[in-house]
Amino acid sequence: MKAVIVADIHANLMAVDKLGRFLDVSDFDTVFCLGDMIGYGDEPNEVITFLKSINARCVSGNHEYLFFQGEVGERYNFPHTRKVISDASVEYLSDLPREIMLKQYNAIFSHGVPFTDFEYLYANSDFSILDKIVQQKIFLGHTHYPMLASYYDKTILNPGSLGMPRDGIGLSSILICDLETENYQFVRL
Repeated sequence: MKAVIVADIHANLMAVDKLGRFLDVSDFDTVFCLGDMIGYGDEPNEVITFLKSINARCVSGNHEYLFFQGEVGERYNFPHTRKVISDASVEYLSDLPREIMLKQYNAIFSHGVPFTDFEYLYANSDFSILDKIVQQKIFLGHTHYPMLASYYDKTILNPGSLGMPRDGIGLSSILICDLETENYQFVRL
Protein backbone atom coordinates (compact mmCIF):
# COMPACT_ATOMS: atom_id res chain seq x y z
CA MET A 1 0.00 0.00 0.00
CA LYS A 2 1.43 3.34 -1.07
CA ALA A 3 0.35 6.09 1.31
CA VAL A 4 0.76 9.83 1.60
CA ILE A 5 1.04 10.87 5.25
CA VAL A 6 0.31 14.42 6.38
CA ALA A 7 -0.09 16.08 9.77
CA ASP A 8 -0.67 19.43 11.39
CA ILE A 9 -2.55 21.18 8.59
CA HIS A 10 -3.99 23.76 11.00
CA ALA A 11 -6.73 25.11 8.72
CA ASN A 12 -4.16 26.27 6.15
CA LEU A 13 -5.96 26.16 2.81
CA MET A 14 -2.89 27.24 0.81
CA ALA A 15 -1.01 24.18 2.11
CA VAL A 16 -3.96 21.94 1.24
CA ASP A 17 -4.01 23.38 -2.28
CA LYS A 18 -0.32 22.44 -2.65
CA LEU A 19 -1.13 18.93 -1.42
CA GLY A 20 -4.01 18.67 -3.89
CA ARG A 21 -1.74 19.56 -6.80
CA PHE A 22 0.81 16.99 -5.61
CA LEU A 23 -1.83 14.27 -5.29
CA ASP A 24 -3.14 15.03 -8.80
CA VAL A 25 0.17 13.89 -10.29
CA SER A 26 1.05 11.16 -7.80
CA ASP A 27 0.34 7.45 -7.59
CA PHE A 28 -0.96 6.51 -4.14
CA ASP A 29 -3.55 4.26 -2.54
CA THR A 30 -4.55 6.34 0.46
CA VAL A 31 -3.86 9.46 2.47
CA PHE A 32 -3.49 9.48 6.24
CA CYS A 33 -3.87 12.71 8.20
CA LEU A 34 -2.34 12.55 11.66
CA GLY A 35 -4.47 15.21 13.32
CA ASP A 36 -4.58 18.94 13.95
CA MET A 37 -6.69 19.80 10.96
CA ILE A 38 -7.95 22.92 12.77
CA GLY A 39 -6.46 25.67 14.89
CA TYR A 40 -4.29 28.67 13.99
CA GLY A 41 -5.53 29.04 10.38
CA ASP A 42 -8.76 30.51 9.04
CA GLU A 43 -10.22 27.79 6.76
CA PRO A 44 -11.25 24.76 8.85
CA ASN A 45 -14.24 23.86 6.67
CA GLU A 46 -12.28 23.96 3.44
CA VAL A 47 -9.55 21.73 4.88
CA ILE A 48 -12.06 19.21 6.21
CA THR A 49 -14.00 19.23 2.92
CA PHE A 50 -10.79 18.49 1.04
CA LEU A 51 -9.83 15.62 3.36
CA LYS A 52 -13.30 14.13 3.01
CA SER A 53 -13.18 14.50 -0.79
CA ILE A 54 -10.02 12.37 -1.02
CA ASN A 55 -11.28 9.83 1.57
CA ALA A 56 -8.32 10.58 3.84
CA ARG A 57 -8.05 8.38 6.90
CA CYS A 58 -7.72 10.84 9.76
CA VAL A 59 -7.07 10.75 13.48
CA SER A 60 -7.89 13.39 16.03
CA GLY A 61 -5.14 15.71 17.22
CA ASN A 62 -4.73 17.85 20.30
CA HIS A 63 -6.30 20.86 18.54
CA GLU A 64 -9.47 18.89 17.83
CA TYR A 65 -9.41 17.70 21.45
CA LEU A 66 -8.96 21.26 22.79
CA PHE A 67 -11.73 22.52 20.50
CA PHE A 68 -14.19 20.02 21.96
CA GLN A 69 -13.02 20.75 25.51
CA GLY A 70 -14.15 24.35 25.01
CA GLU A 71 -10.67 25.89 24.77
CA VAL A 72 -11.11 29.53 23.82
CA GLY A 73 -7.45 30.56 23.56
CA GLU A 74 -6.81 33.34 21.06
CA ARG A 75 -3.44 31.84 20.14
CA TYR A 76 -5.20 28.82 18.60
CA ASN A 77 -7.64 31.05 16.69
CA PHE A 78 -10.55 29.09 18.17
CA PRO A 79 -12.88 32.12 18.46
CA HIS A 80 -12.71 32.43 14.65
CA THR A 81 -12.96 28.65 14.21
CA ARG A 82 -16.11 28.51 16.36
CA LYS A 83 -17.62 31.35 14.35
CA VAL A 84 -17.07 29.77 10.92
CA ILE A 85 -17.03 26.00 11.41
CA SER A 86 -20.04 24.18 9.99
CA ASP A 87 -22.13 21.60 11.79
CA ALA A 88 -20.98 19.00 9.25
CA SER A 89 -17.33 19.77 10.03
CA VAL A 90 -17.94 19.56 13.77
CA GLU A 91 -19.67 16.21 13.31
CA TYR A 92 -16.79 14.93 11.17
CA LEU A 93 -14.19 15.96 13.75
CA SER A 94 -16.20 14.49 16.63
CA ASP A 95 -16.20 11.06 14.97
CA LEU A 96 -12.43 10.81 14.47
CA PRO A 97 -10.52 8.06 16.28
CA ARG A 98 -7.39 8.76 18.35
CA GLU A 99 -5.44 5.97 16.63
CA ILE A 100 -5.70 3.88 13.48
CA MET A 101 -4.09 0.45 13.47
CA LEU A 102 -3.28 -1.55 10.37
CA LYS A 103 -2.59 -5.05 11.60
CA GLN A 104 -1.49 -6.35 8.19
CA TYR A 105 1.37 -3.79 8.15
CA ASN A 106 2.09 -3.87 11.89
CA ALA A 107 1.49 -0.09 11.87
CA ILE A 108 -0.20 2.49 14.06
CA PHE A 109 -1.13 6.07 13.16
CA SER A 110 -1.61 8.68 15.88
CA HIS A 111 -1.18 12.40 16.46
CA GLY A 112 1.13 12.24 19.47
CA VAL A 113 2.60 9.14 21.08
CA PRO A 114 -0.14 6.48 20.77
CA PHE A 115 -2.30 5.82 23.84
CA THR A 116 -1.06 8.93 25.67
CA ASP A 117 -2.50 12.40 26.09
CA PHE A 118 -0.74 13.66 22.97
CA GLU A 119 2.79 13.20 24.29
CA TYR A 120 5.42 14.83 22.05
CA LEU A 121 8.16 12.67 20.56
CA TYR A 122 11.21 14.43 19.12
CA ALA A 123 14.38 12.87 17.75
CA ASN A 124 16.12 13.54 21.09
CA SER A 125 13.24 12.27 23.27
CA ASP A 126 13.36 9.22 25.52
CA PHE A 127 11.92 6.57 23.21
CA SER A 128 11.25 4.15 26.07
CA ILE A 129 7.74 5.66 26.10
CA LEU A 130 7.18 3.38 23.08
CA ASP A 131 8.01 0.15 24.96
CA LYS A 132 4.35 -0.82 25.46
CA ILE A 133 3.39 -0.20 21.83
CA VAL A 134 3.33 -3.51 19.98
CA GLN A 135 3.30 -2.14 16.42
CA GLN A 136 6.65 -1.90 14.68
CA LYS A 137 5.78 1.08 12.48
CA ILE A 138 4.66 4.15 14.42
CA PHE A 139 3.42 7.17 12.47
CA LEU A 140 2.83 10.36 14.42
CA GLY A 141 2.70 14.12 14.02
CA HIS A 142 2.33 16.82 16.69
CA THR A 143 5.88 18.20 16.72
CA HIS A 144 5.80 19.85 13.26
CA TYR A 145 9.25 18.35 12.62
CA PRO A 146 9.90 15.53 10.10
CA MET A 147 11.50 12.50 11.69
CA LEU A 148 12.64 9.00 10.80
CA ALA A 149 14.05 7.15 13.79
CA SER A 150 14.59 3.61 15.00
CA TYR A 151 14.10 2.26 18.48
CA TYR A 152 14.94 -1.43 18.79
CA ASP A 153 12.54 -3.14 16.36
CA LYS A 154 10.37 -0.02 15.87
CA THR A 155 10.47 2.55 13.10
CA ILE A 156 9.10 5.95 14.10
CA LEU A 157 8.02 8.37 11.37
CA ASN A 158 6.72 11.91 11.51
CA PRO A 159 5.83 13.63 8.21
CA GLY A 160 6.42 17.08 9.68
CA SER A 161 3.77 19.73 9.18
CA LEU A 162 1.75 20.39 6.06
CA GLY A 163 0.29 23.68 7.28
CA MET A 164 2.76 25.08 9.79
CA PRO A 165 6.33 23.75 9.49
CA ARG A 166 8.57 24.67 12.41
CA ASP A 167 11.88 23.21 11.27
CA GLY A 168 13.21 26.41 9.74
CA ILE A 169 12.81 25.32 6.12
CA GLY A 170 9.44 26.98 5.61
CA LEU A 171 8.07 24.45 3.13
CA SER A 172 5.21 22.06 3.77
CA SER A 173 6.44 18.57 4.60
CA ILE A 174 4.75 15.26 3.82
CA LEU A 175 5.78 11.63 3.88
CA ILE A 176 5.33 9.14 1.06
CA CYS A 177 5.61 5.53 2.12
CA ASP A 178 5.10 2.07 0.81
CA LEU A 179 3.92 0.07 3.80
CA GLU A 180 4.77 -3.24 2.15
CA THR A 181 8.35 -2.48 1.12
CA GLU A 182 8.98 -0.01 3.99
CA ASN A 183 10.28 2.57 1.56
CA TYR A 184 9.95 6.11 3.00
CA GLN A 185 10.46 9.48 1.32
CA PHE A 186 10.00 12.95 2.75
CA VAL A 187 8.73 15.49 0.23
CA ARG A 188 8.64 19.28 0.51
CA LEU A 189 5.85 21.18 -1.22
